[in-house]
Amino acid sequence: MWASEQDFINSIRQVIREELASIKEEEEFFTIKETCEKLKISEPTLHRWRKPGKDGEIILRGTRIGSSPRFSKKEIERVLLMNRL
Repeated sequence: MWASEQDFINSIRQVIREELASIKEEEEFFTIKETCEKLKISEPTLHRWRKPGKDGEIILRGTRIGSSPRFSKKEIERVLLMNRL
């Protein structure tokens, strides 16, 4: 199947790269700063919204791309509709 262990690892890396590329193509993601601008909130508010509240609900869910938090356009739109900001 694979000539070596390194070929196998490279094969897996390629599949991961392709999957990540397809996710990025399907959905747009924004940085903390961009998300704050879109929602018209401060960074401390955004960080508060990412943590569970007293009722356990998280207002804004993010994801990590690499080591950086990112927020999808769909999630930002959901929060805008929910809060009518």
